[in-house]
Amino acid sequence: MAAYCVSPCPTQATKQPRNAAAKRGAVFAPAGMTRHFKKRTVRMMSKSLPLILLAAALARPAWTQDRFELSVDAIGGFPRGEFEDTLNDEGYGVNLYFGYNNGRSPWSIGLDLGFLRYGETSLDDPFGCCGFIDEIETSNNIYLGHAVARWQPRWPQFNPYLEGLLGVKRFETETSVFADDFTDAIDTDQNFSDSSVSYGLGAGFDLPLTGPAAPGRRAAIALQLGARWLWGETAEYVLEDTVGFIDAEPVFEVASSKTNMFDVRLGAAFRF
Repeated sequence: MAAYCVSPCPTQATKQPRNAAAKRGAVFAPAGMTRHFKKRTVRMMSKSLPLILLAAALARPAWTQDRFELSVDAIGGFPRGEFEDTLNDEGYGVNLYFGYNNGRSPWSIGLDLGFLRYGETSLDDPFGCCGFIDEIETSNNIYLGHAVARWQPRWPQFNPYLEGLLGVKRFETETSVFADDFTDAIDTDQNFSDSSVSYGLGAGFDLPLTGPAAPGRRAAIALQLGARWLWGETAEYVLEDTVGFIDAEPVFEVASSKTNMFDVRLGAAFRF
């Protein structure tokens, strides 16, 4: 009768695996299947990479929970097109923006107010030694008011933005009278004014200087740089080079054109 052994018989040599893959319980795959699996994995990763990068780009750090923004900028305005051909004077001034974000979206809405002065002409001692009037000054100003819709994903080190604007440009020329021993003007008259519809696009970026608003710090602060192109409908405005005085009264010429303008701005943004 033949003998059966549950474990290897003493007289029978036990073969050892040649490598770790041949150990008990190992599963072997054909070489062709392995190569196919690797190629498929690479294709899946290459397709997923743009989505991963997009998700990382749209990820919002904690400081984006600040819902309100107040920015103060110094601005320079430069007429373009027929506005430049007629006026040919740059304007400089200040700009204020107040915006609101719901804390869950890169979109915000706000109100933007700006002031530009594109020229002034003064007359000293208009009445000679016999009068107490020290100076008469005529200034040409542009007031800007726009509703703003802004898209701005906020990242830890760099916050670009795009925005659309709709509002109005208002052109005003006014004369102020200054007297001896008075710091402020004793009289101001509006000599001319007109308005036009204004709309445009803007872009820029913020560079965060601090972290988010916190109990020990009431506002987050960022350096802001931006530019806008503002189209404008036809309006009348005073030509700076034509302003003069006759018998201490200002005289000037008025022109009319489209009021397209390009402006640049640099300032600070406060989020809280």
